[in-house]
Amino acid sequence: MKYPYLMAIVMMLIVRDSWGQEEDVLALKARLERSNAFHFTLGGGSSLGQNNYKGGTMVGAGYQKRVNRVLSLGANVSYTTFRIDYADFMTGKYFDPKWNNSQPNNFYYPSDMSEYYLVNLSGGDLSQLYINIPVKVNFIPIKSSTVTSFYGIIAPALVLSQLDHVLANENYFLHPSPNEYLQEDNRSYQAAPKRSTWTGGAILSVGVEFFPTNLFSFYLQTSFGYSFPVPFVDTSLYQKHTMQEYLNPNFPLSTQKGFSTFNLQMGLSYNF
Repeated sequence: MKYPYLMAIVMMLIVRDSWGQEEDVLALKARLERSNAFHFTLGGGSSLGQNNYKGGTMVGAGYQKRVNRVLSLGANVSYTTFRIDYADFMTGKYFDPKWNNSQPNNFYYPSDMSEYYLVNLSGGDLSQLYINIPVKVNFIPIKSSTVTSFYGIIAPALVLSQLDHVLANENYFLHPSPNEYLQEDNRSYQAAPKRSTWTGGAILSVGVEFFPTNLFSFYLQTSFGYSFPVPFVDTSLYQKHTMQEYLNPNFPLSTQKGFSTFNLQMGLSYNF
């Protein structure tokens, strides 16, 4: 009599396992059927190696299509602003052996030391619009039971970089003798006009995505951005304190360097 009971138990286990497998297949199918997503991103960050820009704010939105359990493709637009910071340029000091004392970083003079200029700057905020094509790779293939996914993204981009106008206030002094400092003039002028530049670039991101439901997911990521050379303020290029530097038509800009950024971001995806 015990064999029928054993057979019944085995049959029940087989049925339960088949139901579980069917549920897993249906759950995975439901997740993969929601292969389209709109996502919205907010973040903050800073420039890398550009000391005149200290902080930035980023917003972004885009569309993503899951090709398979590993690969997704899409299109994305993001906008980032960076605030200018002249604190070190206008309050920092350096030791100048010709004058045998410390001078402010915004100090410029000719070789005969007969005069000098103190230059204060304002303006020069930078904003960048990235239009990019992200290629997303899940490091572990998506499954029906996936709650957390780690991924990487590489996104070639078209970049519109906009530099706000830069204003200068110039204080001119005569230095006829070692102990004489005579202020002769003070004037304000536009050191650099507002300008927009189209260029290329790329974004590299790594992050983690959470799936509380099939309909919505949340993600946290870090991103590194790079645009090819665009005009931006970089006073570190003009720290020999010569008149040749100050009279350079590009002062106080960099026009030959790329602009690098680092961002921390969080976002929401609607999957359909």
